Amino acid sequence: MYCDVTNITSIQPLSAFERLESLIVSCCEKLTSLDGLSGLKRLKSVDASGSGIETIGNLTGCVSLETVDASGCKKLITLDGLSGLRRLKSVRTHRSGVRNIEALNGCAALESVSVSDCDDLTNLDGLSGLRLLKKVIASGSGIQNILGLTGCVAFETVDVYSCKNLTSLTGLMDLSNLKTVEAKESGIRNICGLSGCESLETVNVTKCRELISLDGLTGLMKLRVVEAKDTGIESIMPLSGCNALERLDITHCQKVRSLDGLSGLQNLKYFIAVSSGLNNILGLTGCVGLEKLDISYCEALISLEGLSESKKLKSVEATECGVENLLGLTGCVSLESINVYRCKNLSSLDGLSGLPKLKSVNAASSGVKNIEGLTGCEGLESLDVHFCGYLTSLQCLDGLPNLRSVKANGTCIPPHLQLYRCPKLKELILE
Repeated sequence: MYCDVTNITSIQPLSAFERLESLIVSCCEKLTSLDGLSGLKRLKSVDASGSGIETIGNLTGCVSLETVDASGCKKLITLDGLSGLRRLKSVRTHRSGVRNIEALNGCAALESVSVSDCDDLTNLDGLSGLRLLKKVIASGSGIQNILGLTGCVAFETVDVYSCKNLTSLTGLMDLSNLKTVEAKESGIRNICGLSGCESLETVNVTKCRELISLDGLTGLMKLRVVEAKDTGIESIMPLSGCNALERLDITHCQKVRSLDGLSGLQNLKYFIAVSSGLNNILGLTGCVGLEKLDISYCEALISLEGLSESKKLKSVEATECGVENLLGLTGCVSLESINVYRCKNLSSLDGLSGLPKLKSVNAASSGVKNIEGLTGCEGLESLDVHFCGYLTSLQCLDGLPNLRSVKANGTCIPPHLQLYRCPKLKELILE
């Protein structure tokens, strides 16, 4: 039943509709309670989102109830009335005035709870021990701890994004089915609570600036994604043994100096460390599955040594970092693009010679003085070396069969130069 009369103040007359299964009273701002539904034994779904309800009312007799939506109900403070509903699976109260969810204790079939943006909610007490609970969304809420999730053995997903008062993940330890933790921009200071979460696949702690360690993740064999950019972490050693790891982002982690802990992680595909404190990438040795590397703006990084075994590496972004040579890329036979824009310490492209799949090189405004390292790169399509003021020759490019574009303005290349033996060349900019 859909009640689209927004000025209704009571649903008491519905108590006579014994066969009622679904009720929608959303946006009924003058409706203050759900009194009248108790005893409707076939009722499965109630949507009162955006209504004026102040209480749920006594729904304990609605023995078939599976779904309750009270999202946006600013006057609703508690969930009293839901206690003990054995078939209740989903409760949505995001953006409501709910201050506690203790009434959910005993809702044995509960699978999903959404309390995001409930500013006055300080904890998740009431959920502990719910053995079928799989998902809790509490982003932007006022929760200070998640101890209420203890014993939720089927639990898979928790979202505490932007929970500024939350300082730890204690309550999750040893939840063997937990797969996803979203804690971006929260107040967490440690993630030791993730220890023993053997099914964990994804962790996002981006912009958790009080977080100084990834302790808690060591040895998690199914962990695939770690987003830790703009945190205070000092080391990634705790990722040692996370053999399924595919993606790691430590952008803006200025205290991370090395990649010790990653060596030999054969499934790592994407590593991003833009503007980090890295001074070497030797820890990537043995990461044979690596496909994309972004170490742009790592001023202390002077060498790419550590990549020689990365036969699947396709893309290297190293804009404005401190690299002095590209010899570490020798043997990266799948490399398709490299960007060393404004790498002032880089004087040559040695290390790229003969890479068969290399298509794009951007070395503009770098310190490159010669490009002989591109000899034999027959797949090369695009080269940008503009404002490389010491560059005097493009001779090694003549004859490359797939070369389409060369930008070399602001160099010492003679403006009348032609590359006659490059049949696909469409763009040659020399001045």
